[in-house]
Amino acid sequence: MRKQSPTFGIKFMIFWIYFIGFGLHVWVLYDITFSPSTSNTTASVKHSKNFLENAKKSVLFIQSGPCGSEGEKTGTGFIIQPGYVATNAHVVKNAEKCDKYHLIDYLGKTHTAKLKAISSHVTSLDNLANFSDDLAILQFEDESHNLPPLELANSSEYEVNHELEKVMTIGFPAFASTPGKASTSSTGNISNFDTTKNLFITSGMNLNSGNSGGPVFLCKNYKVVGVAVAVLRGQITPDTAPIEGISYFIPINKLKNFALEKLNIKL
Repeated sequence: MRKQSPTFGIKFMIFWIYFIGFGLHVWVLYDITFSPSTSNTTASVKHSKNFLENAKKSVLFIQSGPCGSEGEKTGTGFIIQPGYVATNAHVVKNAEKCDKYHLIDYLGKTHTAKLKAISSHVTSLDNLANFSDDLAILQFEDESHNLPPLELANSSEYEVNHELEKVMTIGFPAFASTPGKASTSSTGNISNFDTTKNLFITSGMNLNSGNSGGPVFLCKNYKVVGVAVAVLRGQITPDTAPIEGISYFIPINKLKNFALEKLNIKL
């Protein structure tokens, strides 16, 4: 029997089956090797949410005073060891004589605290020279809490060649948060480390009244690299644009040395 060659229609069909199959193979290969991994992105988002949920358990709203002629002040603090809270000296200094402090945790529960250490160098905050010493440590008076301490970085590793390191803070800025419900700042960058003042300078990480004493986190690993202390605002001259988004934080190594010197606590 004579063997017949495939008709043009059959050849055309085979060609398209092969072409479509080859195209699907190439598309799947491209998707695997070149497109962003959806699972990795999802894991990163979950990690960030888990971090925020856990970190807020360690960040507290501080009420200091009123005491004598001094009114009440508020700010932010964070757990550095079970039972111990770090903050700025200027947040708690007004109640130093009467030792009247309240800490409100993420559940809205109020704890009483006592002042354990405060920098003697902070007499006024009229210039940046005092800001690197603006530290204080409170201790819970009750023993029923189980708030976890935050993980601290080695801030000296970020003093040189880390100008674009991303940072953010969690705290209680006025009108953007309520006691028990901390809020996060925008992400900023480390712009510089001022060796003369021993302060990190950041741009883009917006600090406001109430953020004082809060932890500054490295966005890459969520370790605390410093303590929020001040923000620069205003105009240098009437002809220049207002300064916005420039803030300062104390290196966390400064707090480590402060805790060791004042309380013999190694962080």
